Amino acid sequence: MEVPSIPTSDLLGAPVGESSGQIRARCLVARERALVRQGKTNQLLTAGEIDAHACPDEPTVQFLRSAASRLGWSARGIHRTLKVARTIADLAGSERIELLHAAEALQYRQHVAQRTA
Repeated sequence: MEVPSIPTSDLLGAPVGESSGQIRARCLVARERALVRQGKTNQLLTAGEIDAHACPDEPTVQFLRSAASRLGWSARGIHRTLKVARTIADLAGSERIELLHAAEALQYRQHVAQRTA
């Protein structure tokens, strides 16, 4: 993932973020949440399983439909985005995929698509 440079003044004045240990702990909790819910990690979900476990709310479904139409995604593309969104929701401790999670997943997918084009 490409990251733009940060002005020195912003970098030196930035608040302290999470430590690597805190991030690791949050990731382990999210992974355990997925394993308890579905018996496997989100990346291993089949199309039918992602439909059963993603549980996006209606505004999120509409957002994904619109994005898929605008970007020419296949069903596979939508499912791949839902897997990432499910992981983002797990990291946030959310039972459902919300619009914010789907939008973040869409940004990651678009960034990857741009880099491979």
